[in-house]
Amino acid sequence: MAFYHTYRPQNFKDIFATQHEIAASLIMALIQGKINHAYLFTGTHGTGKTSTARILAKAVNCERFNELKKVEIKNKQILESDIDNFPVPCGKCSECISISSGSSLDVLELDAASNRGIDDIRNLKENIKLMPISASRKIYIIDEVHMLTAEAFNALLKTLEEPPLHTIFILCTTELDKVPATIQSRCTKLVFKRPSIDQSSTYIRMIALSESLKIDDKAILSIARASGGAYRDGAKLLEQLASLQVAITSDLVEQHVVGSVSGSSMRILSLLASRKYQDVLSFVGQLETNGVNFTEIIKELIYHTRMILYSHVNPQSATPEYLKFSEYFDQFTLADFIEHLLKAYSQQKSTPLPSLPLELAILRIMRVAPGIAVVKNAEKKIETTDVKKIEKKEIVETADNFISVPSADIVQNVTIVQMQERWPEVVRLVKKYNASMAMIMGKCKPVKLDGKVMTLETNYSFHRDMIESAKNRPIIEQAVFELVGAQVRIKGVLSNTKLTPKQVENVMEVQNEDLVAAVQEIFGA
Repeated sequence: MAFYHTYRPQNFKDIFATQHEIAASLIMALIQGKINHAYLFTGTHGTGKTSTARILAKAVNCERFNELKKVEIKNKQILESDIDNFPVPCGKCSECISISSGSSLDVLELDAASNRGIDDIRNLKENIKLMPISASRKIYIIDEVHMLTAEAFNALLKTLEEPPLHTIFILCTTELDKVPATIQSRCTKLVFKRPSIDQSSTYIRMIALSESLKIDDKAILSIARASGGAYRDGAKLLEQLASLQVAITSDLVEQHVVGSVSGSSMRILSLLASRKYQDVLSFVGQLETNGVNFTEIIKELIYHTRMILYSHVNPQSATPEYLKFSEYFDQFTLADFIEHLLKAYSQQKSTPLPSLPLELAILRIMRVAPGIAVVKNAEKKIETTDVKKIEKKEIVETADNFISVPSADIVQNVTIVQMQERWPEVVRLVKKYNASMAMIMGKCKPVKLDGKVMTLETNYSFHRDMIESAKNRPIIEQAVFELVGAQVRIKGVLSNTKLTPKQVENVMEVQNEDLVAAVQEIFGA
């Protein structure tokens, strides 16, 4: 039997360390006799939702259920010592054994990913009218409930409104936002947290010891990190490595991380952080060959990137791993990457190639991230000299973009006065690649340079929005970098002044060729 099935939690003590609040809530409900007719378990994959559902199913049907009347909790707070001798589930009675083995006729599990239609829910509605065969309560566990169709949700809603007294529903989902509010409002919602790296390491070490595997602490830590807070992924990766029948090292873990959703997402971030751009695209190609679920990988990337971003804002509460990543990505790059990933996630349903949206997101972030250098289409190369410091750089010109390879010791000491003096040069350089953007930039003025953020002032909100768009901003930032060797983040603001009638009369008429270029650029004409 697979490691994850062999070592999955069997009682409340098993889940208490990682899901303390959930275990305590369910234990208290059992003691007080206040078990709800419907629960909604939500959280990322591999965090114990289905295992906890089975534990609850065993608890309410355990032959020792009546002993709960004698249980007393001190200070109304559930401690680990309180559940050392907690009577249910006992794991020994016939009901506990049949539920654990999956042979119980009164605990039914439905995978909504493959049984998502209204007919499936209608069949369920017909079956719930029947009394339990041997257990006290019939338990319906619906996994990935967010996959149900709208019609199926409507049918399920009516069942949840008036369920039979002998029935308990436990709905599990990794995507709470896709579960209708009407369904959520009729359930007791419990949120499953991701385990920490230490908790994942403890779980993996427990399995390794039980299986007498040769593995060192560094390898255990590597597996825990690769699992990304998913017990199931950690157990699967450990089992995959154990099948090789060799000593498990961290290098071996690195070689076999492909296939683990969380591990793959962390691998992508690691390669981006170390600027191994060819490797990251090759790795994505490996994932496609292995047939992995790119929707899940993109979701994991969004989660991890968000946590790295949060480590900038609140480093005190961040894990060491996310803090380390924050040294390689600034806040603006992370925010951009999340935007690109969200777009990639929305494109997954319609893409002809599952890996394509993620590849595009990676290419975009490689292009705009500070300090990231990419050489492409290197047919035409020219050399330029920086005015602040004699420094040669190779520039690659293409039809629609320009990307440079900077040296390691870029001078960042540029003042706002110098930027204002050289602004016309920046405008001219941008015009080679985007005429309409250059026209807009000619009506803007650099007014502030605060660290790596340069503020451009403009009179029009349309110009500000164009400057800050994901399409145009990287071009301006690259032009500034090419001319003065400074990596800046462009920010647009509106000026507080209004044009007087006389100023309006003196506004220069836009030349026809510039206007045509602007229309073509903006509207794709």
